[in-house]
Amino acid sequence: MKRKSLTIIFVSLFSVILWVYVSLADEYRAVVKAKVKFIHLPEGFAVGYKSSDEIDFTIKGRGIKLVKQIWSNTGDYEISAKNEIGMKHAYIRNELDQNIWLTSTGQILEIYPEKIDYYVDRIVKKTVKVKTDIKLNFREGYGLASDVFYFPDSIRISGPETLVQIIDEVKTERLELKNLEKDYSIFLPIIMEQGISYEFNGCSVNFEVQKIVDKKFDKILVKVTNSPAGKELMLLPGTLEITLRGGIKKLASMKDTDIAAEINFSAAIYDTLGTLKPVIKVPDYVTVIDYQPRRLDYIIKQK
Repeated sequence: MKRKSLTIIFVSLFSVILWVYVSLADEYRAVVKAKVKFIHLPEGFAVGYKSSDEIDFTIKGRGIKLVKQIWSNTGDYEISAKNEIGMKHAYIRNELDQNIWLTSTGQILEIYPEKIDYYVDRIVKKTVKVKTDIKLNFREGYGLASDVFYFPDSIRISGPETLVQIIDEVKTERLELKNLEKDYSIFLPIIMEQGISYEFNGCSVNFEVQKIVDKKFDKILVKVTNSPAGKELMLLPGTLEITLRGGIKKLASMKDTDIAAEINFSAAIYDTLGTLKPVIKVPDYVTVIDYQPRRLDYIIKQK
């Protein structure tokens, strides 16, 4: 019984193969797509503008050849630029002789487009900025503790002048990260434009992520700036208690000297309340949560 079943399967499979072979021996019509490739360009020149990147050929031929050509998707349709520069045009049928891989498939019935306009332009170089497209989301209680560094931040590109002159920046692929809780480093590919050569194919991106905590700094001296000659501004009290929020490692390494508390002497001249509000400056990715006292009494003295 098992042997009989295998025989039936074999006969059925053979019949299908024979049917496919016989069917593909007939003639059919099919559309074969080919990408345009320009050859015989002057040294230092390239094709910038072209009216089409792809050509559709309607071909009549044996099914087996058409299927092979469509599945393999091989071969660019070569067009000779004849070492000429400037705006030119090429009639596609005139280039068939140097594209044997296509003509050997069968009879060419239709071509679309029948003509391609193109511009042969000199190759130039230019340095442009790299623009990243990054969206960061952090795990609760964590946050960014540094700038987002990327290298290189600019790259050199080259290509036909008509294309290069309209490019002011290159963009990376979009990156979205979630639940970040530690330092991160990644390579981001650059989105490349056809016809342009790039010095690098991407840039490295890295940044620090730390647990966000609060830390109190006591007795931060308030500095008076821009005091005129012969006068002195005495602050009461002369120090602040400041609470900062930031990355745990960043705050742990901070010193009192990393915090600047200032009052400009001119603030006392124009004051109408009798107290002055200090200006507090802290490092990047650190924020001031609170400071006491909020305003300071003062006395202007002659030296």
